[in-house]
Amino acid sequence: MTTCACAADPGFNNDAPPKALCIEMPLVYLWLFPLGVAIGAFGTLIGAGGGFILVPILLILYPYENTELITSMSLAVVFFNAASGSFAYSRMKRVDYKSGIVFAAATIP
Repeated sequence: MTTCACAADPGFNNDAPPKALCIEMPLVYLWLFPLGVAIGAFGTLIGAGGGFILVPILLILYPYENTELITSMSLAVVFFNAASGSFAYSRMKRVDYKSGIVFAAATIP
């Protein structure tokens, strides 16, 4: 079961103007958002991104799923966790931007 009717539907008319943005996603994946939030919160508490927890859970629950998909989901959770922490530290004025620019410049080949 998907959330909307798309081109894969037999009754879908390609000539008709789209009524809404159509995103085909099985409903079984909707629980992944709260799981990502919980693992991101736990990862923040222990000072890690949470990917080392999420990947094994997803591999156990979805053993036949593509490993690239599981890795990309884990990377997205870690990215949003890091972005949230960076934003929070920036608001508290605990970021040394001058050092960050120096270190970033040192990585340029």
